[in-house]
Amino acid sequence: MKKIIKIFGFSFVIASLAVIVSAQSFRATLVGRVVDPGGATVSGANVTVIQNGTNFTRNTTTNNNGEYVVSELQPGSYSVKIDAPGFKSAINQDVVLETDQTRRFDVSLDVGSVNESVTVEAGPPTINTETPEKGEVIVQKQVQELPLNVRDFTDLA
Repeated sequence: MKKIIKIFGFSFVIASLAVIVSAQSFRATLVGRVVDPGGATVSGANVTVIQNGTNFTRNTTTNNNGEYVVSELQPGSYSVKIDAPGFKSAINQDVVLETDQTRRFDVSLDVGSVNESVTVEAGPPTINTETPEKGEVIVQKQVQELPLNVRDFTDLA
C-alpha cells in the first residue's frame, strides 16, 4: 500500500512539473491600436510584421476598435507596416521584441494617398502596460559583472 502511495505521489509531482513547464513560453506578442489624426479608430487596417533577420512575415487586420494582436513571435527585431485605404502607410523598421514580452505599438495614420508612407523613427515605449508581469532580459555583460566568490555557475541559482 505504501508503494502505491509513493508511486501516486511521485506521479502527481511529475504531472505538476509538466504543467508548469508547458506554461512557460519564450514567444513575444505585439499589440497596438491604429487611429486617424483626430483620434478615431481605424478598423480594417492591414498590419504586416516582418522579422528583420529572416523575413518571416505575419499579417493581421485591426478590429472594430482599431486594435490588433500579433502573437507567437520569435524574439528579435521586426519591421511593422500599417496601411489602410485613404491613409499614408506607417512603417517602423526597428521594433525589438524580447523573450515572453507583450509590447504595445500604437500608430496614428495620416490622411493621404496610398502611395505615400511615413517612416516612424520613435520606438514603442519600454514600459509594459499590457500585462502585470515583471520580466527583463539579462545580457551577458550583466552576468559577467556579477560579484561571485569563486565564479561558479551554480552560485547564480
